[in-house]
Amino acid sequence: LDGGGLNRIMTVTGTVELVELQVTNGLSEEGGGLLVGTGAALGMYECTVSDCIATRAQSGGGAVRTATDSSFYAANCIFRDNTSTGPGGAIFFDIMMPGRSYALANCDLRDNHSDNDGGGIFALSRLNFVDSCILEGNTAIYRAGGLYLGEGDVYNSIFSGNSAVTG
Repeated sequence: LDGGGLNRIMTVTGTVELVELQVTNGLSEEGGGLLVGTGAALGMYECTVSDCIATRAQSGGGAVRTATDSSFYAANCIFRDNTSTGPGGAIFFDIMMPGRSYALANCDLRDNHSDNDGGGIFALSRLNFVDSCILEGNTAIYRAGGLYLGEGDVYNSIFSGNSAVTG
């Protein structure tokens, strides 16, 4: 699915699974590629999200933004060359509510950029886990080129060549 650099590709409002989908050239104030709305759940499997842009400084998520009280899981996905004016060059996780989860497994996050915090991933509060992921070449203007994490677990993952101007 190609947004042509004109609009967001998809807003998820229920429970959705995406398999082997390519999302590219999305543009929105938040969640340039995909927005997971309040109360919604998104599972992504073997998907690629690339070249998407979020333009709002207060939120972000070039590729994906989750709203409060949503769930997100990605496995074997690629998030590449996404940009956000706000936090989360690739992914912005909002506050996780009880009974919800945010997790990534075997994902590749490369060459994403944030003009704020978290060039690869920005997790405002909690992230259940990042497992066996590669975060490489992500950049942020402020903090955490690869992963800005309030609380959560990271297992068997590789962080390489990520950079942030202030830490």
